[in-house]
Amino acid sequence: HRQGHAQTLGIVSVSRVGRALGILAAARHVRLTTYRRNGSAVGTPVWISREGPRLYVWTRADSGKVTRLRRDRRVQVAPSDVRGRPLGPAHDGTARLLDPAATRHVERLHRRKYGLRFAAFRLGSRVARRWIGDTVGIEITLRDPDGQGR
Repeated sequence: HRQGHAQTLGIVSVSRVGRALGILAAARHVRLTTYRRNGSAVGTPVWISREGPRLYVWTRADSGKVTRLRRDRRVQVAPSDVRGRPLGPAHDGTARLLDPAATRHVERLHRRKYGLRFAAFRLGSRVARRWIGDTVGIEITLRDPDGQGR
């Protein structure tokens, strides 16, 4: 009964979303695909964290993916290597840009998952003065592969 209710809402069933979230959250890198104005897909390798039924990405606020997400919230997420070459199937989702407080929470999730690697990356970014004050968290909700609820 509960699985049918989740499908009615257009969200992947609990068992299906759980499997997809588990695979994506366990990946060291994922390919986040966003869409240009003309509809063409742009894939970017990113680090990803999970909390509950949501996935989280942390990036520069002035990045191309953020610009594209302001216009079109559709995304695809697939486990990948560091260069963004997919290592598994892509999952459709919807992204939401987060406010500064939520972005700080995403940084904590990434620190917990990636440890010293993320801390060193963050510190290097501050030293290079490239990312100070201009980061944003992205929350991703996976969608039903049949496209219901879009």
